[in-house]
Amino acid sequence: MNIFSNNQGLKLKHRKVRNLIKIGVRVLAGLVVSLVVTIGLGVGLAVKSASQVYQSLDLITKGEVGISQVEASEIKAVYQLNQGWNLVAFPVKPVNFRNASGLILDVAKKGGYVTTVSKWDGDRWIEFVQRGKDQFGFDFEITPGQAYFLQNQKEVSWQVIGEPVLAKDLNEYRLEKGWNTIGLVDESLDARQVIDGINQGVERATVIDWWTTAGNWELFIKRLYSADDVQEYGENFKIDRSKGYMIFVNESVDWRVR
Repeated sequence: MNIFSNNQGLKLKHRKVRNLIKIGVRVLAGLVVSLVVTIGLGVGLAVKSASQVYQSLDLITKGEVGISQVEASEIKAVYQLNQGWNLVAFPVKPVNFRNASGLILDVAKKGGYVTTVSKWDGDRWIEFVQRGKDQFGFDFEITPGQAYFLQNQKEVSWQVIGEPVLAKDLNEYRLEKGWNTIGLVDESLDARQVIDGINQGVERATVIDWWTTAGNWELFIKRLYSADDVQEYGENFKIDRSKGYMIFVNESVDWRVR
């Protein structure tokens, strides 16, 4: 028996949550045993009680917390992995895998075939490769806020289930001089705002780029030659929390996302 219609929608006027929220409730012997809240596209939250959901929604509409701060037992995110290289990031802590080999196995269970997982290590890519039972390289840990290149041999829709991570824990970054790879959770940002946020009026970051589905880099460049000479190149793209980004900085800097 459903105490709410699965198609029931609630539109929230708060600027942080404009997407339709659908609530589905399963009831066993008259008791709520689980409740799943789907927020936006491809992201869901599973919680333990109706009161917890109402409290969470109330906090969201009041703007007191971000989506990723809602107490929940799991979050689901869907990735469309293309054939070839995919630069991804995880705004959650995956529960079905903790390292590169586990990621490869999880994708295989969904019908994909990832053979290489790579992460940036300051000046080079570190790779873990698996083909069948053969493994090569260091089987490193997968962590939220980091970006990873996945070499995929077969297109697949890959659902990742993860534990929620507080927004504040993914909003502070140590960017070392040179290239850095990160994942960003704030999808209200664009490339220009990322660079401006790092720079704070002093040129530190000059380039941010991402790997497109066409298999090439798309760059946004901003140079502060002087107060009267600011030059921009490339498309000012929007941030996607499921994608990874490379950022070039002229000097090491601690950056806190607004």
